[in-house]
Amino acid sequence: GRDLTQILVPIDESFETLQKIKHAVSFAKLFNAKLLILGTHTSSHPESKHVINVQMGHAQAMCDKANVRYELLSVSIKSNICAALVEYAKTAEANLMIIMREEEEEFFDFWLGTSTRKLISISPMPLLIVPNVNHFSVNK
Repeated sequence: GRDLTQILVPIDESFETLQKIKHAVSFAKLFNAKLLILGTHTSSHPESKHVINVQMGHAQAMCDKANVRYELLSVSIKSNICAALVEYAKTAEANLMIIMREEEEEFFDFWLGTSTRKLISISPMPLLIVPNVNHFSVNK
């Protein structure tokens, strides 16, 4: 068995993305692990970059408040986000990746699968999949 030492937490533009931080903080405390908070830039649009930077700032504040070890990282992803996340996790020697559960909003998602399903099928490390709670505060 490998020790849980590094937890990858990808951050995107969605408001819900911060919901996984409280779970990541809990795991970091339980296992004395370091959080690798990864801003995933899939667009070069300045507004998109700004939103992710704001999300990263919120994640940093939550980690500081919880007094857990973390590193803020950023990556530009031009194509397959799932493959890019898995490659990044391997390179960073992450033992766990924490992601949000995506709803199947489109008919094609049922047949082709969401990013969550794709990550489940290709990830060599365990995934903690956090259900999306639809409320206005991530601090509850």
